[in-house]
Amino acid sequence: MINSGVYAVVSSASIQVQSPDAEWNKTFGGSGNDYGYSVQQASDGGYIVAGETSSFGAGNFDVYLLKTDPDGKMQWNKTFGGSNYDYGYSVQQTNDGGYIVAGGTSSFGAGNSDVYLLKTDPDGKAQWNKTFGGSNYDYGYSVQQTNDGGYIITGSVNNTLSPYSGDAYLIKTNSDGTIQWNRTFGDPGNHDSGYSVQQTNDGGYIIAGYIPGEDKDVYLIKTDSAGKLQWSKTIGGEREDYGYSVKQTSDGGYIVAGEIYPISALGQAAGQQVYLLKVNASGKTQWNKSFGVNFDDAGRSVLQASDGGYIVAGNTNEDVYLVKVTLNGSLQWNKTFRSINNSFSVGTSAHQTDDGGFIVAGYISSGPFGGGNYNVYLIKLQREGSCSDNVKNGNEESIDCGGSCQIGCLNDISISNLTFNSGGNLTIVFKAANNGASDVNGLKAKFIDKFSGQLIKEKTETFGFRIYANSSRELSTSWDVERGHEITVILDPDNNLNEVGRIDNIASKLFFGLTKYYLRSDVPPDVADIEIAKFLKGNIPGAEFVTASDDADVEILVARHNPLIVWHFSALEENGWGFQGGGLRFQDKFCNKPYCAVVGSKNVNGKQKVAIEANDIEGFIAGAKEFAANKEKFISREAAMFLGEEYVPAIGVFDFLHNSFNKAFYKQNSTAFASLVKRALEDDMQDEDQVNATVNGVNLRLLHLKPAYSENFTAFRDEAGLPVVLGHGLWSNLDSWKDFGVELASEEGKDTWLIEITGGPDTDCAGKETDDCPNYNFSTLTDEYVPALLNKVISSTNKSKLQYVGFSNGCRSVLSSLEKGEFDANKVETFVGVGCPGAFNGSSIFSELVDNHGSNTLANLNNKSVRHVTLEKVRDTIIQDCGFDISCQLGRILTGEGNFISFNLLSNYFAFIQNKEDGQPGKNLELDNFAILFGSGLEGSDGIVTKIDAIQIYDQVNANKTLLKVFATHKGIEDKDSSKDLIIKLLNKQEFGFLERNLNLVNSSKIIGG
Repeated sequence: MINSGVYAVVSSASIQVQSPDAEWNKTFGGSGNDYGYSVQQASDGGYIVAGETSSFGAGNFDVYLLKTDPDGKMQWNKTFGGSNYDYGYSVQQTNDGGYIVAGGTSSFGAGNSDVYLLKTDPDGKAQWNKTFGGSNYDYGYSVQQTNDGGYIITGSVNNTLSPYSGDAYLIKTNSDGTIQWNRTFGDPGNHDSGYSVQQTNDGGYIIAGYIPGEDKDVYLIKTDSAGKLQWSKTIGGEREDYGYSVKQTSDGGYIVAGEIYPISALGQAAGQQVYLLKVNASGKTQWNKSFGVNFDDAGRSVLQASDGGYIVAGNTNEDVYLVKVTLNGSLQWNKTFRSINNSFSVGTSAHQTDDGGFIVAGYISSGPFGGGNYNVYLIKLQREGSCSDNVKNGNEESIDCGGSCQIGCLNDISISNLTFNSGGNLTIVFKAANNGASDVNGLKAKFIDKFSGQLIKEKTETFGFRIYANSSRELSTSWDVERGHEITVILDPDNNLNEVGRIDNIASKLFFGLTKYYLRSDVPPDVADIEIAKFLKGNIPGAEFVTASDDADVEILVARHNPLIVWHFSALEENGWGFQGGGLRFQDKFCNKPYCAVVGSKNVNGKQKVAIEANDIEGFIAGAKEFAANKEKFISREAAMFLGEEYVPAIGVFDFLHNSFNKAFYKQNSTAFASLVKRALEDDMQDEDQVNATVNGVNLRLLHLKPAYSENFTAFRDEAGLPVVLGHGLWSNLDSWKDFGVELASEEGKDTWLIEITGGPDTDCAGKETDDCPNYNFSTLTDEYVPALLNKVISSTNKSKLQYVGFSNGCRSVLSSLEKGEFDANKVETFVGVGCPGAFNGSSIFSELVDNHGSNTLANLNNKSVRHVTLEKVRDTIIQDCGFDISCQLGRILTGEGNFISFNLLSNYFAFIQNKEDGQPGKNLELDNFAILFGSGLEGSDGIVTKIDAIQIYDQVNANKTLLKVFATHKGIEDKDSSKDLIIKLLNKQEFGFLERNLNLVNSSKIIGG
């Protein structure tokens, strides 16, 4: 087990942040000695560790590379080297998913020891290796992949036979490990060394190490991109000082960790301590700190954490030692880790993980005070302030956290969507959400079965899944339950989790039994019949389909003059609808067109019977779609719907099946016709084609969704006859609004275009954080991307005008482009803005978060050299900066998919929020028709965009204009059915209905509706 201790190092400093507990710790190795020197989180959430081993390999010591899963379980390990001494001192995952390792080798190369560079694939299989150096003693200590895909390595090189002299060594290679240049720094007569290297924001390099003088000093070297010296600094006290790790900081300076031998207050030499040094961009010291207990203490690794502070990993006395300080070097917490037998352990490398916690690598002995053999030591820490019910050590023994949890890190479990399904037996399905800040392992649920208030039975089940913080999971259990019983599900029934409130941990529902359906379909040809039956079954979720009509509660009959089905013929006299005389009659209406249909239901001897009757295949398709859209009505009571001669959706199906291309496959018993039937059932009656526009070497994508109808029907369906362009928000991609685009093309007959303003300028590198993608600004969007995209639509359609609908950034960037005249406003016939961000006047959850934490968030992201960032990354960085203030957790409303925007654009939007003098976009803009839809889901905002912005943008645009509200938050307002209905009516110049005028309409410059 792990005991963690906290040393009071600086008496004036107080620990202000809850120190993180360990989630788990693991050891790896064999009967020899095994050391871990470098760790990084891999892209799959697991961890890669590099070091050396004498337990495995070719002999003596070999490079040791091991990969674990996110829980620290070994996935694979590899050794590299020969019969002599070889080691791996630094590892990094590369852009191709593989790994690069730097260290040293005495088995290969030109002499006693050479720098060793090794490249593997994602599974640890060697792809190539290189050695660098001369015939004497050369060492490699640090490697990083550079922006051009090559590698930078630092270590030491010497030209003497003594292993104790040499220079700091800097090597630059290409992506294949071929050397491009190398540089040396220092006095050849001394033993100068570079222990750590990082590429800096200006493309150059920073190196930390030590240089001998009267005593050793920290040695800092700054070069340009070609390795040419720009400046160097030696920094230290009266005795020996070493620099082992360096990172560029968010302010452009550098943080260095190492060790120092201070002089005590009595002028005597004190023991070794952890040394932390902060310098500015020119290498000038800003502050330095020392920590430890004057034993054998050292800082081996340093990084800037997501909150802007710094964390150092090393050792104190005989234990792994972690120190966390603020941005200014004030101590926040320190912590030690040792095993129960007081074995000797060292932390050599630390890395912040995606969940805000930390992973620490090092080594630990099997006996006290360094006796016994050594093993690689891996410790996973939670996020600062977070907690869990237990942690596990290498033997999987649970250790109580000791009640150290704070309010902000409590679990928050809730249950929703309790339903009953058939999976052979009855299945109870529910959604368990964890809205807390720490993960939940092994969630327990209690199930209670009652009838008329009396307990029938109960059971408890533990689900062996991890439900991560701010995530949810669908869970289910099979249980034999009778109709009329009430089922209750209680999550965490023993109250083992630490929760603020538990009112949302319980859900109850009456079980009326699963409705049993019998479906019979007889629509020629067979392939069409199969697709219609499949569509109907897929649109009755949770249903149990039976093979005998007598066993069913509901009978659905889809037939074309089937003599076996007789009840619907008599329905004409009883209900006024049915098949008669070569066509369908509905009350006083008659239609013999192939697309006409009747969908009706009636109760016969206690059983609900539904009929879908039509003149031909087109009508059956249209009838099946109407049943799916209104199934509750037909299943629960007697009802009927007539799809007559003027029913446009049915006419659309007929036109689609008979267009110039599709009519060749009409009614063939072929896969081609089956595909057409399926598309018509799923409202996918459009053809799509990706189009590209290029501006300044950047590839911009457009998706053209063209109605797959005849020209006559398209003209009849869409009187405006103008292309409709949809632009989505930040962190979107080309498909983000595709469902609405398909609806506009398939159901409204509109020539629809989706444009990708962000998320994919130059799609070859979309989905990466640091890459060669353009780091575009908001002005790049307004001045270059938007005009290029909209002009491409104009030129491709040969139209003089277009209609535009923009959500979020898709509204603001285009509105600003029109205001600046970058795209001609006269070419926009109608502009509809949805959730349109402006100057962020007023208050919203998001604007308050950015006001309070935006600057630190940008600094933390910039420190990680992030050029493209996801919404999840922004959200997590904001939340980590604001700690565990409950109000700050509202930032979890910022959810989204894994799309990326540029760091510069994110900075622009943060500036819009923080600049209180910023004006609204669209000032004095002249348009034909203009509308704004804003979300009213929260008081005064939609969570991101404020109501004040919507009103002020609306007020300053000159046009026939409409201001509408929709009860929704920002995420989802554009996909809400009421929003889509309003947008379609705005594009079609249709009147609003009574409810729309009273519920949605806020203001208008013209009369809307009667």
